[in-house]
Amino acid sequence: MKVVRRFVDENRRIEFSDPIIVTGNPKVAKMMTNLKKWDICSLKGVLTTMNVTRSWICPECDYTNQPVGMYTLITPIFMEKTMDMSQAFSSSDERDQLCEAEGIKILKSHNEVSNIIHVIGTVCKMTELYDNGTLATLNFQIAVNRSFRLIEGDPDIRTDYPWVKLHGDKAREAARVLSVNSTVFIDGSIFTKMVQKKTYCEKCGNEHVINELVTEIHPYSVEYLHNCNLPADEYTEDYTDFPG
Repeated sequence: MKVVRRFVDENRRIEFSDPIIVTGNPKVAKMMTNLKKWDICSLKGVLTTMNVTRSWICPECDYTNQPVGMYTLITPIFMEKTMDMSQAFSSSDERDQLCEAEGIKILKSHNEVSNIIHVIGTVCKMTELYDNGTLATLNFQIAVNRSFRLIEGDPDIRTDYPWVKLHGDKAREAARVLSVNSTVFIDGSIFTKMVQKKTYCEKCGNEHVINELVTEIHPYSVEYLHNCNLPADEYTEDYTDFPG
């Protein structure tokens, strides 16, 4: 499903992403089977992570490698088709191009609501801040407790572990304030990109490159809630001891 993030810099640049939508709910699955390419849809869902095995056969020794990696997807709670783009044009060889052009135009006009995520999580892993003086980036992983039981998947799994990426001054501030066990509220968007990842055969050590879809949360803002290195934290635990 293609979504668009609202303006993210002074150049009014926008970003497209393609999150994967997966459901085990029979009612939602039945509705999804009726969707066609270029349909405009509304969706409310949960960012879900799971460990999956991605098999590949080594071309050198024919050994089947089965590494386990984390897969990030959207589990829909509600989904409906709001517009059938294919009915807007008569049958022609150009219909796909016309549908895509009109669909992108509609997405851009809905950039404020096309791609929104709100999440409260606890930092469980952080990378080092990269800062060359001009560019700065910081990645951290958060643990997010599910607020309801998903029909699909293991009912004993109640926590997801998405990655968050910050840029510029937001990254520098978070590097000073956050540590493992810090709790944050994030208002942001979902960002996806296809990357090439190096892996090695477990049997012969041959190097292999696989394509992998990376899904991250890109915040508009981060609120620091608990266990954060803020000057006011010493006063937030007990208001009866607040000075004055």
